Amino acid sequence: MNKFNRSIFLIIAFVLIFSSVVNAVYIPVRGNPDNYTDIKEHWAYDSISYVIKNGYYNGITKTEFNPEDTMTRAMLVTVLWRLTGDDVIRITSSGKRVSRYVNMFWDIDDDEWFTNYVAWANKNDIISGYSKREFKPNDAVTREQLAVILYNYMKNYKLVRSFSTRIINEPVTFNDESLISDWAKEQVSIMQQIGLMEGRENGNFDPQATVTRAEVSVVIQRLVNML
Repeated sequence: MNKFNRSIFLIIAFVLIFSSVVNAVYIPVRGNPDNYTDIKEHWAYDSISYVIKNGYYNGITKTEFNPEDTMTRAMLVTVLWRLTGDDVIRITSSGKRVSRYVNMFWDIDDDEWFTNYVAWANKNDIISGYSKREFKPNDAVTREQLAVILYNYMKNYKLVRSFSTRIINEPVTFNDESLISDWAKEQVSIMQQIGLMEGRENGNFDPQATVTRAEVSVVIQRLVNML
């Protein structure tokens, strides 16, 4: 084999080896809001309809969306992953589907529907566990936690060059400002100023209150429209 043919052979071999592991591309499964019987009269119908149509949310059953159910930590990272469509699965040359991310948490089995999305979010510093080994996927997300997670998502994925360029509201001092955890104060303020989150009608932020699937659908629609 002469040098030219050998070079061609090596190039082809490299391409074949490199392409033997390919990405598993995420394709959104767009839903139909008309399938759900419990959202038509809901105050957040427009946002709920939006997230269903764009494949960011699934229903709890084929006919129930359960808009007032609390948003769990597992649900939230799944929705954020769907916004990005990042590859969490790779397909090996033998056709086996394997995760791109390592599950670090003892309270999450490797075959849970949300395992790859939690691992993705943890690796990308969007959300962390309660400890290095405990995630609590079924815990409800609080309002201050949501602010921090959204902040991390936008910052780490460089969805905005600077939060200061997105400010549309004057900063607000909530009546219950003292109840906002120190680790969430800055993020709550930023989310309020850029219009992703707002306080209650009584002037409170209600930081420890849990968020519902409907409330997060409103935030997700605002986020997508902002970007």
